[in-house]
Amino acid sequence: MRMPSTASLPQADRTSICRQLAPVLLAVFAALGQSRTACAAAAPNIVLLVADDMGWNGTSALMDPTVPGSKSDFYQTPNIAALAAGGMRFSSGYAASPYCASTRASLMTGKSPAQIQMTDIKDAQPGTIRYTGGYTNLPLTPPTPELFDPTQLTLPRLLKQANPNYQTALFGKWHLEIPTTITPVAAGFDVSSDPALPPDEVDPWGVQLISNMANNFMQTNVASDTPFFVEVGYRAVHEPIRSRQALRDKYAALPPGTVHKGVPYAAMTEDLDTAIGTVMAKINELGIADNTYIFLVSDNGAPIAYSSNAPLKDGKVTISEGGVRIPYIVKGPGVQANTFSDVPVLTTDLMTTFASLAGYTGPTPQGVEGADFSPVLFNGGELPEGMDYLERQYAENGEIYFHNPHNPAIGVNYRIRPQSSVRDGDFKLVVTYGDNGGPDTYALYNIKTNISENINLAASMPDKMASMKLLLDNYLEAVDASFAYDVKAPTQLAWKGSQPGALSTAWRSTIDVKYKARETWTLGTATETPSLVNAVAFQSGLSSKAFSFDGNDGMKGRFFHVGDTGPRQNTVTPGTPDFDRSVAADVWFSAADLTHNQVLLESGNGTQGISMTLGDADANGSFNDLRFRVLGVSGDSLTVTVPVNSFANPLTDFINATAVFSDNDNARFVELYINGSLAGRVNGTLGSAASLRWDGYDDAGLGKTGGSGLGANGGAGALPFNGAFKGKMAEVSYWNYALTPNQIANNYNAKLDAVSFGVKAMTGGTIVPTARPTNVALGAAESNSLQVMQERQHRLASALAVDGVILGGQTANGSNHFTPGNITAGTDFTSYLLHFDPVGAAAGNSTITGSVTFAYDIIGIVTAAAKLVAADPILGSIGQYGAAADRGLLLAGTDFITISANRRTLTYNLTIANNDAAEFRILTAPTLPADFNGDGFVNASDLVIWKSAAGSTSAGDANGDGLTDGADFLVWQRTLGASSGSSAAITGVPEPASAALMALGAVALVGAVRRRVA
Repeated sequence: MRMPSTASLPQADRTSICRQLAPVLLAVFAALGQSRTACAAAAPNIVLLVADDMGWNGTSALMDPTVPGSKSDFYQTPNIAALAAGGMRFSSGYAASPYCASTRASLMTGKSPAQIQMTDIKDAQPGTIRYTGGYTNLPLTPPTPELFDPTQLTLPRLLKQANPNYQTALFGKWHLEIPTTITPVAAGFDVSSDPALPPDEVDPWGVQLISNMANNFMQTNVASDTPFFVEVGYRAVHEPIRSRQALRDKYAALPPGTVHKGVPYAAMTEDLDTAIGTVMAKINELGIADNTYIFLVSDNGAPIAYSSNAPLKDGKVTISEGGVRIPYIVKGPGVQANTFSDVPVLTTDLMTTFASLAGYTGPTPQGVEGADFSPVLFNGGELPEGMDYLERQYAENGEIYFHNPHNPAIGVNYRIRPQSSVRDGDFKLVVTYGDNGGPDTYALYNIKTNISENINLAASMPDKMASMKLLLDNYLEAVDASFAYDVKAPTQLAWKGSQPGALSTAWRSTIDVKYKARETWTLGTATETPSLVNAVAFQSGLSSKAFSFDGNDGMKGRFFHVGDTGPRQNTVTPGTPDFDRSVAADVWFSAADLTHNQVLLESGNGTQGISMTLGDADANGSFNDLRFRVLGVSGDSLTVTVPVNSFANPLTDFINATAVFSDNDNARFVELYINGSLAGRVNGTLGSAASLRWDGYDDAGLGKTGGSGLGANGGAGALPFNGAFKGKMAEVSYWNYALTPNQIANNYNAKLDAVSFGVKAMTGGTIVPTARPTNVALGAAESNSLQVMQERQHRLASALAVDGVILGGQTANGSNHFTPGNITAGTDFTSYLLHFDPVGAAAGNSTITGSVTFAYDIIGIVTAAAKLVAADPILGSIGQYGAAADRGLLLAGTDFITISANRRTLTYNLTIANNDAAEFRILTAPTLPADFNGDGFVNASDLVIWKSAAGSTSAGDANGDGLTDGADFLVWQRTLGASSGSSAAITGVPEPASAALMALGAVALVGAVRRRVA
């Protein structure tokens, strides 16, 4: 796309000189075989004429010299024919989309409709008639078109980058105006107008009116010697048919064609042609034809109900050739008259080509897919020597792609399913996506020899089909295309602060469901934008980053969709409806305060929806109650409320809140889980009639209300707590089905260290459970063994009172107790819960004996119930510990606990009643893992041990993997010089002697590796 500079003269001077010398220069450059004229390079005028719904064969200009049917056999368009005779016709000219607004948005951005997420007209928003008819109660739900972003790089803005003198205008149809603030001027045009329509007998569709507006604009800029770009967006020949009686009489008197016969439509077409002729005449009158390019295109093919596209297949709304191949004509300086080009071009290519003609020399802007086809214009319609294809971003060999993830035609006896296609050379592959669990189907055509697309070569050319399918898959992935989805398919979305996605204005799911809007939370703007910060958490599997909300921030997302709104539509193979509106969501959050109402997550509004909110349900002055509410459109609801800080502290730690709604006719309920444990449940009415249809179309919100109202904030009973969240969110997840308690526990535990972390050996009745229980209340986690469970690794923020400060080997029993004291603030620790709850509640006692050896030194023990309760938010990670009365450890009789002299092994003998439980905590502190000789220092002596053990024994194992290898040397190197009285995690600059030892170790490392490999 880079173009060389043509002159050092000021732009206005170059333009004036070029206009005077244009005829001479044209002749000279034509004689020399130059590709373009200096005038065109200087500052040409560009006029873009966009017809609406005009088919490839919808004019009297032959579009392909090898296809007689590429012009109309009835419509008369002498001005368009004259334009074609004076310029170049692209036989393989395509609209970017089979939908008008999608093509116009693509034309404005140089990006495909797939990339800008606008594969349907902007009007197809949830709740509209178009949405209800084409998006709901079908086997596949298409992606909702996103609204046009007028702030992005657009065609008029790129032209001004090429030359700031350009004046730009758009008259007529814009078709991107939802909301009404999205205007051409907002998108970068200097002037725009879309006037009210005159009476049909005066000016059908106002085609002459907007032509006159364009003419006035051109005249004004010619008078000021200013280069211009003007787009004339005609509304003809779109239905409803508008035409004048005089022309209808003319065509009624003519013999009908074989393909085209419609008299009113023919009259409308000629009226458009006359208006186009007015613009062409004005260009000649102003004397600027030698420095003005005229482009004529259509936004899609003709709808077959009004005008046949034969010999092309189908029409508007389909990606068959009849839906996207269009009249595509270019006339201007350096363009050889009456020529044809079969090089495939798209309306997406116009932005790039216009910029090139205007003198743009910069790189192709990021994401712009359009190709600069000006080399073809100036080479008689052929690719210049050495150019095998037009370069398009995301297209390996200049292929052209179409993505139509919609249900474009639905009837009782037919339904066109979502499709995508790629044209590569003469071949075109069309993929029709399977529904109701069925497979995708493929059609491969040679459209050079089979323009009607009725001979499928897929079975006879499997290699070609496979290679083109790979091209299509890669392209759709590259542009982040969204696909139609089956609402019944189990779906999870997961957002992690450490993986926010590529966009600074959004939070993207780490799970790709091939639908950008479903995967994205859009950050609030200006003062409502959450910031990404570090997340300091003891949960090792939790995201290291979190979004921070300041009490005014929020995010907005697409509504959560979990079921059909009603019976499936009356069409072929509609499938069975999904009336199970089960859902689950979880949020990992920490709160800045619990002094006001706060929204965590919501979807819907006051008439239906769901919400997870924090507030003061018990009026005790603390806003620590989490409420999950589901409201159906009929007004029925289910609500459950629980405290969030019974065993955890959301003010100091990240906690996990999971909400579940089961809409199963035989098991309808709402549940809330805190840190993996069920905290509350409310059952609903059973039966299909009691289903809660909560999933409406209002936007979802994160941290505050996202749409027009707070989800589920209506109906009878306790309502959600409405207020903006203040705190941090590290991760958020959503499922379109109800999670089981086991799934929730597994999800929670996946964020924690392994339950066996730091446990080196066990004897007797000691076990580590296969999974950390989320509830250890009396009777909830029974076992005839003493269960040892790692809870967390962290650093004490303040001193912690314990029942025993362990400084060396000692034994406690009924008469000899540990010495109580405090573990100092700043101590790094690992905590373990030791839990013995015999199976059943039979009379009598159970005695258990054994030992457990830890990887690190035991520094404290907590046995008293009160201290255990107080330490839960500091040392714990289990969601439910149960009543304080059922906790603790009381040594009596033959009971004892012995801590070994090296403080690594705990030996025990415990007897408790079968209907009771014993529970206590052990704290260990990390020692120096590279202190192989145990003298409290990491020094040269430890290196000697490592060298002798490397590759043979575990004596030099610093990382706990059972091997002595290079990884352990790196631990020794990192902690060299540390002592048991310092933090092993802090690394200093080594003294010279230490540096020498490190070098020696590195040499030894090479030898050790060699010995291991040998």
